[in-house]
Amino acid sequence: MSENQNKTESSFLSMEGIVLGALCGLGMVIWGAEAYLAHEPILKSAVAQTLGVAIYLTMLVSYCGLKIPVFFPQSARWSTFCLIVFAGHISLLFDSFAVVLLLATGVIFIDLGDGSRFNQFVVKAVAAFNALTVGGGFYLGELWGLPWFITNGQSNLVAGLPFLLAATPVCLITAYMAAKWVPVKMEATDFDSSQKLAMSEFVIGLMIIIFSHEAVFAIGVLLVYTSIRGRTIELVDKTLHELKDGAAVALGLIFLALILTLQGSAVYIQPYLEGPMMFLGAMVSSPFAGAMAPAVDSLDGFYWGLIFLALGAPMFVFSSLVAIMVFKGRLDYNDLPSWAQSTFGWIPGFKSRGHTQEAVLYTLLMIPLVLMLACSSWIMMESGAIVHFAEMLGVTMDIVSYSH
Repeated sequence: MSENQNKTESSFLSMEGIVLGALCGLGMVIWGAEAYLAHEPILKSAVAQTLGVAIYLTMLVSYCGLKIPVFFPQSARWSTFCLIVFAGHISLLFDSFAVVLLLATGVIFIDLGDGSRFNQFVVKAVAAFNALTVGGGFYLGELWGLPWFITNGQSNLVAGLPFLLAATPVCLITAYMAAKWVPVKMEATDFDSSQKLAMSEFVIGLMIIIFSHEAVFAIGVLLVYTSIRGRTIELVDKTLHELKDGAAVALGLIFLALILTLQGSAVYIQPYLEGPMMFLGAMVSSPFAGAMAPAVDSLDGFYWGLIFLALGAPMFVFSSLVAIMVFKGRLDYNDLPSWAQSTFGWIPGFKSRGHTQEAVLYTLLMIPLVLMLACSSWIMMESGAIVHFAEMLGVTMDIVSYSH
């Protein structure tokens, strides 16, 4: 095939993308705008709205291509501390799926000698834990939390913030511990003009979904924007890549929840996802548990539900779906420090042919972290601090909850 033919086909595909993006996008914008003005959401149920928002956020995150910045690259301790705190709190704006993947693929660690691989593993695991938990402080932050917020009529800017009273201190403490005991060095991230544009696009994209509450409208705006820039095909390609990387499984579980609710089977599952049982459900699959959990009738119940989901989400590599993609390798047993060998070495299967499975070590590290968050959450809930802060922010349960 000639070079001219390749260019012709490439040009045709680009034009096809522009036309499809403009026509489909414009149609979705008009449809979404009419629904917004009529105060009649296109997607009626909480699970359907969750699926729509999740698809939009997947498209937005994959298209923008944000990178995780490395602060104070000259100092291993400070850069480690900042990476963990940043990973936890940037997850408030988009799902930890993207954050954890960026930790695994977008951050370049520098080898510091013996034990370096173990340190890198621990830092990534601690950062992933905070991304999976702190992100629950905003309704768009986690796929496991998004349906819980919508189901209880709390999909707004402030309802999740009281949870940060428990999650942020744990994030800071775990970041300090990691910086002190397992510091790592990373190459500095070049925050060039493309990253500034990506940040602007992402912030505007978030504002659109936050203020419109209409995923169809937001997706339409994104399609129109990419068609104007001639990048609709790129949007499709990047979204498909994100789906292939694992987002399809998370979206698939929410789609499964939607099927179950539409056929009426959800009522048989929901009694098993009330109160502390939500923790067990989130351990198995946090996106599915969050989508299926029934609504509550008090702020106390709402925040306990949010806490139980947050505690279960990071427990196993399969609990959140993304961890199983990142922590799937092996560590050389000799790379583990003596304290880790003596603490975990007795566990059957921990050492196999001179290696340790990252998935096993991941859960062993999660247990004390989850216990820390559980203690912090219990103190804040039993003292009334979380509910009191919510009331100060004007959060109430007066809003009629969405049906599944």
